[in-house]
Amino acid sequence: MSAMWNQRVQDLINEGRLEEVLVDQRFHNHLITNSQINLRDANALLATGSLEGAFVLSYSSARIAATAILYSLGVRPTARGGHWVVADLLAVVDGVEAPVVSSLNRLRILRNEIEYPQSVSTRLTLEIVQLAFETAQSLVLSCAKFKPKK
Repeated sequence: MSAMWNQRVQDLINEGRLEEVLVDQRFHNHLITNSQINLRDANALLATGSLEGAFVLSYSSARIAATAILYSLGVRPTARGGHWVVADLLAVVDGVEAPVVSSLNRLRILRNEIEYPQSVSTRLTLEIVQLAFETAQSLVLSCAKFKPKK
């Protein structure tokens, strides 16, 4: 990995937001499978017109796939790091497209607004749900590029 990756990983570990892990191939496969199942289920909900359900599962799929990519590189976020760390660190992973990372971060912020609303002004649109679904698809496909490090 790049010097930027190494520095960012070390900074996040020092902040208590990230931890190094020994990679277990079965657990890595489990993450990818869960991401694929969420994506499949999101597609089914989208077909029924359930925008919120499709969004939640699409975002979950994207986050799990992103976590699988980081896990394959020997790190995972701590409870203190949460979803933010996944998007932040993914930005310095070689092999993940910048627009996908940008979309994941945008969706992370939107998911937070939906889960913890300040008002009823946050509205989901079909376009946003489709963006979430496409972002998840891209990240699930990206998982194939990342074989767990030994």
